[in-house]
Amino acid sequence: MADCMRVMRVWLISNRFRDALVQSNATGWETAPAELMGINGAPIAGYHQLIVKGESGELLLDKAQRVIVNKGTRELPYLKGCRIDESDWDQQDIFAPRGQYYVIITELVAEAVLQLNPTGVALMEFKDYQKLDLG
Repeated sequence: MADCMRVMRVWLISNRFRDALVQSNATGWETAPAELMGINGAPIAGYHQLIVKGESGELLLDKAQRVIVNKGTRELPYLKGCRIDESDWDQQDIFAPRGQYYVIITELVAEAVLQLNPTGVALMEFKDYQKLDLG
């Protein structure tokens, strides 16, 4: 199993992922017990639900640029250059913009996570994030 997984709207993290967050003194999160069962019905130990407590306001799109991204057989419009209003951010190390499902982390957390060489994790700089342009 991976160190970090998203199942619908729930993030699952391994013991070692949680330990990295604790050791880094990251803010903006807590965990809850997760009970996982394998295909054979046997319990899978060592995982927790990650609850993201930190938040910011909605994404600001006023300076975003529209780009076309090739997604296999289709080209789709995206917005690149989204940003957050830092005055509306609670300054937590782990947070989600209002109305979004993804998580933004500070460099402190990124460094702690990258030291794990984790599975199931893809990090990118926020400046490179592209939001699907739904019009």
